[in-house]
Amino acid sequence: MTGVGSRRLGFALNRNFQFMVIGLLLLAPELLAGTAELPAPRFLTHVWRADEGLPHNSVVALAQTPDGYLWVGTRHGGLARFDGVRFQVFDPLNTPALSSEELLSLFTDANGTLWINTVNGGITAWREGTFTQVREGAVAPVHWLRFLVATRADGAVFQTQDGWLVQATFSPNGAASCVTIPPPDATGSGWFCADAEGRYWCRTADAGLARSEGTNWVRLTGA
Repeated sequence: MTGVGSRRLGFALNRNFQFMVIGLLLLAPELLAGTAELPAPRFLTHVWRADEGLPHNSVVALAQTPDGYLWVGTRHGGLARFDGVRFQVFDPLNTPALSSEELLSLFTDANGTLWINTVNGGITAWREGTFTQVREGAVAPVHWLRFLVATRADGAVFQTQDGWLVQATFSPNGAASCVTIPPPDATGSGWFCADAEGRYWCRTADAGLARSEGTNWVRLTGA
């Protein structure tokens, strides 16, 4: 396009934008007053319940894996994988790696691994088509997972609901384990993030800041 043509197109677009802004400004009072009628959105809505194959009507968690499947966690019906048409149900009877049919939360990390946390504290991972038990249920104290903090090459790190860290790790042979890391002040009130070097940062209970150095926490002081 020539320079003149570009300027004309830019002028036309600018004029159209100005008219659109003026129209919105003129319409704004009617919108605020509730007198303007907007067209109804054209969305198709479908509800899936137990009659449509959902294992339980109480859904507590949702996650999607890179293969496109939608995973549904239910309160009393286990885990369901949805392909857009039908549900495939996983529970302790057909999937021993699940320690309970009562689910709490689901997470998908950057590696595409699905992490499943059950009400009894169990953690299960689904990757490459296989379920692996990471932590057994009914382990006291129960550190329920709240946020995915970081994805590692060999696993993932989570913040718990009581303000601790849980680091789940896969060994080269595919087995999994996890360790629970207390915050620097051990009060369970920490908030965490991870940096590009794999270190963890924590906001402490007294509004301070700490950083992990290996297996230890180092408090940052000064300006």
